[in-house]
Amino acid sequence: MNNINFANSKLITVASGLICSVALISYFRADSSAKELVLNVALSSSAIAATAHLLTKHHSECGNQQLKEIVEKITKPLQQLEFENKKLQQLSHTLAPITFKWDAEAGLMKAYLLLSKKPQKTVEEEVINDVQKFIKPPESLIEFVKNAYHVGMWAETGGGKSTAISNIIGGMIQELGGTPTIRTTIPKIDVDTAKIFPHVNWLGVPNSVFGLLEAALEIQYRIHINEQAFLKGEEIKDFDPILFFIDEINLIFTRWKSINEADLENVLERFANTLSGERLEYFNQFMRIELGNYKQQFAKKLLLFIWQTGRSLRVKSLIAGQNLQPGSFGMMVNDLANCAYISFGDSIRSCQKYKVRDVDAELISKNTNLLQKALKSNPELKYTALYCPTQGEAFFGTLPPPNYYQWDKQLVCPPMSKTASNDMSNWTESSRIVQSYPTPDRLQDKGLDVFKDASNLPKKFQNLSYEAYVQLWMELPKKPDGSVYKTLAYEKVFGVSRSGDRKVVSDFIDWLERNFS
Repeated sequence: MNNINFANSKLITVASGLICSVALISYFRADSSAKELVLNVALSSSAIAATAHLLTKHHSECGNQQLKEIVEKITKPLQQLEFENKKLQQLSHTLAPITFKWDAEAGLMKAYLLLSKKPQKTVEEEVINDVQKFIKPPESLIEFVKNAYHVGMWAETGGGKSTAISNIIGGMIQELGGTPTIRTTIPKIDVDTAKIFPHVNWLGVPNSVFGLLEAALEIQYRIHINEQAFLKGEEIKDFDPILFFIDEINLIFTRWKSINEADLENVLERFANTLSGERLEYFNQFMRIELGNYKQQFAKKLLLFIWQTGRSLRVKSLIAGQNLQPGSFGMMVNDLANCAYISFGDSIRSCQKYKVRDVDAELISKNTNLLQKALKSNPELKYTALYCPTQGEAFFGTLPPPNYYQWDKQLVCPPMSKTASNDMSNWTESSRIVQSYPTPDRLQDKGLDVFKDASNLPKKFQNLSYEAYVQLWMELPKKPDGSVYKTLAYEKVFGVSRSGDRKVVSDFIDWLERNFS
């Protein structure tokens, strides 16, 4: 500061006071990122007043030209101070040259000193940081299932599906309390599913509809018990908790969406053979007759009835599938209202179309885009799910890791009972008999014509069972409108390239579509 040549006039002396008379020095953040720190110099009121007085006086005495000269004399020291800022920078250890600006409104000379910098985040880090702000922790699953008696899990095979199923069941058991009975329906067993369930009540496509029948019967039977108690003036008691898990619901609908008269009688008779006591009596007297009216909407009516009731009867259900949009069940969007959804992976975007409220749609869509961007640099985010409750806001949450909600696997195989009672235990022995002696499904039994050109198909497709036809149809690559992507099917599924072979396969795909779509 000593080498700055200040003029010896009174005006310049006061101007020097304008710069150097410091009443207060304070530091504050210039912006939220704290990239720059500002040194505020609060000027003495006497210096400001004196300068203002002299400027006014000289303006009246000297005119505009002389005033201009005076202003130049005042600003010259500031320019010299700016010139000397490198020396000041060394003394104050700033990261960049100091700059000075006069704030007339605040009455402050501001010296801008860059004292520290925050590390700059990459674009990827910024996106991940934004995503982590809206993702809820794994514990959010419990609150979700607490208010959801029926849960639909929309996810493709793999990608954490088995872990999610186990944790959701564990969360539901925790909320139901006690030792609830678990009834399981697995149309297509795999290694991961077998690890979760040491026992399966209904295994394979031919018996898969029994899971829907069983759940619908249990709900209707409990309603009947409550009605009888009310009519007799008796206390309406609470029921033991029960959880129905039904996997691969789309595979079940492909087989059981609609059935003919012979098929209806066959499946109802086989199901009745698994019942005993009051449940069998109720089924034959009430439910069996009613189901006869729904041959063309068989699976739909059962699922719809489960979703629309059960809340006050301590009946929960978890239904998993690769496509839970209402059209896949022949339902309307409003029919999904009583079933909460959990989706993850590629199904998130499809799920939000049907289960996210209009008022939340824009935010969820924005967050979905951010999540997709963040996945490129942080693959662990693939275990993020979209939770869509029956009431309230949809949200994103981290799926719990394996065994986060542990549960006793013996709950899926309760002890057998020799007596007929109103509890679930007497169903176990019968269900094992049904699984040991399944009724073989033949195309003729289903009222279907045999594909006439089957002998010209690739050898492994010539003698398929009904269940294999169902599974093949499910696995064929589909376009958005539901039709088969034939060119892809020729290459990936059937392995044919010659035009003659492709013609046979094309006719076969058309036959599958007529019978199984």
